[in-house]
Amino acid sequence: MRLEKLISLLKQKESKRLEFKKFRDEISATLFETVCAFLNRDGGEIIIGADDDGKIIGIEESRIDRMMNNIVTMSNNPDIVDPPFILDPHKYEIEGKSIIYLNIPESSQVHRFKGTVYDRSSDGDFKIKEPQRIAAISNRKSGFYSEMRLCPNISFRDLDPETFKGMRNRLSGVIKYSGSKRYGGYVKVGYIDLSKMNGQDGTIGGTIGGTMNGTIGGVNEPERQKVALNDTINDTINDTIKLIVNLIKSNPDATREEMADTLKISTASVSRKLNELKESGTINRIGSKKNGHWIVIKK
Repeated sequence: MRLEKLISLLKQKESKRLEFKKFRDEISATLFETVCAFLNRDGGEIIIGADDDGKIIGIEESRIDRMMNNIVTMSNNPDIVDPPFILDPHKYEIEGKSIIYLNIPESSQVHRFKGTVYDRSSDGDFKIKEPQRIAAISNRKSGFYSEMRLCPNISFRDLDPETFKGMRNRLSGVIKYSGSKRYGGYVKVGYIDLSKMNGQDGTIGGTIGGTMNGTIGGVNEPERQKVALNDTINDTINDTIKLIVNLIKSNPDATREEMADTLKISTASVSRKLNELKESGTINRIGSKKNGHWIVIKK
C-alpha cells in the first residue's frame, strides 16, 4: 500500500470496512474478532497502533516484530481462527511512529473466533449465535463462490476413482506461499469442508470445492476425520440426527431451544436425540449447560 493512502485512511472514521486498534505492545483477542467479522462480511482494513479517532499512538519498536509474528501464527491456528486464514501484516512508519496494516478480504467460508461467529456492521463487530443467521451468511457466500455451492445429489460414490487418481498425481505438489517473506509459510490450496448443510432447508450434500480438495495430494488428517464422520453419519443415523449434528458443527453454542426452533420439532425430541448422540460417542458437551458448548467427535 502507498503511504499516502494509509495516511488518508487514518483521517477517516471507523466504518463497516475500517477498524483502528490501539495495541502498543501485544495483540488482543479483539483483533481476531474483527478479522473474522471482516472475513464473514465484505472484507476490510485494520490499522494497529492508532486510537479510535485514527490518531497514531505507535507500537513499541521492541515489540513490533513479535506482534507481527503472533498475528501470522495465531491466524493460522484453527483453535483461534477456524478455518484458518493466514494474514499478511505490513509495517509502516508515520511521524516517527510504527503501525501495522492488515488488509482482510471477504472469504468464501464462514470463520469463527474461538468457536464463535462474528459479523460486521457500521457499529463494529457483533456475535452471531442463531443457526438461521449463520446459515444465512453461508448461503449468501455460496451465491458468489462456486466452491461452496451445495450439490445435494452428489456423493463420493458418484465420482470416478480413476479421475481422482489422475488429479492427485497432477496436483500433489501444488502449494502456495501466504504471508510476508519473513513471517509467511507454505500452505495447501483448496482447504475447505468436503460437505455442508443448507441451514434453511436442511439439505445435506457435497460441495464443488470440497470435491476438488479431495484430489489434492490426498486428504489431510482433519479432513479425513470429517469424511469418516460424514460417512458414519450418513450410513447409521436418521435424518433428524444428521441435521442436529450439522447444526452443532455450524454453531457449537446452539441451545436445545434454538435447535428445536430451526428443525421445527419439540425441545424434548431434540434432548432425546442429543442423548442418543452422546451415548453413541458422536458428540460431547464441554462445560456447563449454561455456559458450555457442543463438539462433534469421531467415534
